[in-house]
Amino acid sequence: RRRVHGESNLRSVQMTSSNKANFNPDMFLTRAERLKHINIPDTTDDRIIVRPNNEAMGFKYNCYVPSLENNGITKDLFDQTVRECTKICEFVWRKKKLEENAEYMPVLKYILFVAIFFVVVSFLLLTILIYARPKDDDLLIVAIICIVLAGTLTMFVIIKSMLSKPEFINLEAEIYTRLRAYLTQQNNSVYTLSLIHI
Repeated sequence: RRRVHGESNLRSVQMTSSNKANFNPDMFLTRAERLKHINIPDTTDDRIIVRPNNEAMGFKYNCYVPSLENNGITKDLFDQTVRECTKICEFVWRKKKLEENAEYMPVLKYILFVAIFFVVVSFLLLTILIYARPKDDDLLIVAIICIVLAGTLTMFVIIKSMLSKPEFINLEAEIYTRLRAYLTQQNNSVYTLSLIHI
């Protein structure tokens, strides 16, 4: 029996070709695990740093500094801004999940149903042709047309599925864009009288 050691053997995952991407174990980390490796700066006199929550899908509500009250930023105002930022993150996350769970190109499913219908019809026509032995070849021609249509529709679905891929939103980029727009608006309107910008 072979003994398995606790050390990881990343050499077995080496890529043989120079143009292939290098193996990066960070690709398999969740957002929360990646967050643990990020060095987040501290709040300074001219900048408020709001730390992300443990799920990395929103922000913590314990980042308010009491000295901000001197600059006209109350805890309620600060928490409201943090709450809106968290809502933006949750909204984008829900939108991405809806995209991922949505049926991609549902029309292809109906085309396959039509192809199956043509296969069943052609099978029935061929069965009638074998057992009834009609004198003319009309049933054979219709059966062949149904088989050709079914094959053509099936090939169309296969090719369309292979050549197209769904385009999902980039979660981090979308959150960043929306948060940047919201915080810029907040800094220009709500926090404009204070010396500190979020």
